[in-house]
Amino acid sequence: MSVPLTLSGMMVKLKVTLVSPDGTKVVVLETPYKDPFTQNYVFFLDGLLSWPAWAGAGGVPMTNAKNVGRSFWSPGTLFASPVASLCVVNCPNTNLLSGTYAVTVPGFWLYSSPFTSPVNWAGDYYNYLISSLIYQTPTISPSAGNVPPTPFGGTASFTINQYIINPTSSTITIYSTALVTAIYNAGNSSPDLFDIAYFNFPSAIALSPAVGMIITATFSMPT
Repeated sequence: MSVPLTLSGMMVKLKVTLVSPDGTKVVVLETPYKDPFTQNYVFFLDGLLSWPAWAGAGGVPMTNAKNVGRSFWSPGTLFASPVASLCVVNCPNTNLLSGTYAVTVPGFWLYSSPFTSPVNWAGDYYNYLISSLIYQTPTISPSAGNVPPTPFGGTASFTINQYIINPTSSTITIYSTALVTAIYNAGNSSPDLFDIAYFNFPSAIALSPAVGMIITATFSMPT
């Protein structure tokens, strides 16, 4: 089975709003990104669609958010999961990863470097992850599993919102963000974290002390 490199027709509209301590909001970014998905997401879909065809060949390769290789549907159960799904909101047991990851909240992670082609996954940029921020748990609308059906030829969409705040005494410069999800291995309550989308900002964003950032991402999928 050939592995597609893009997900044609998929679109994400990203909006970034800064919130000052007095509650003043300033939109600093509002732009669409066509097909921003990482190779991890393509391989995840390929693993779901091709299993068990690839299982005997070692499964489908994926790289977690810390740049450690995993095999999806691997016969050696490096990361086999017949109940696999991507979790972003209220993901259980992510606290079990506190000794492994600097940030354990799935959602949008912020980086002090832009992603550069052809590297389009977050693993290679783990050293640029800004872990000094407070990442709150995202919300999703409509709620997971309730994306309204649309007729063939229409568009289905959902929106993820996340609030992130700078608790430090220094201004932090942000160049990019990645959407990181939790995936659970069958029989293991501890998940692993994989990025599925990445976004370079048109220009760097300065996040001052005590200032919050709201990331709003609306995903649109043709039906």
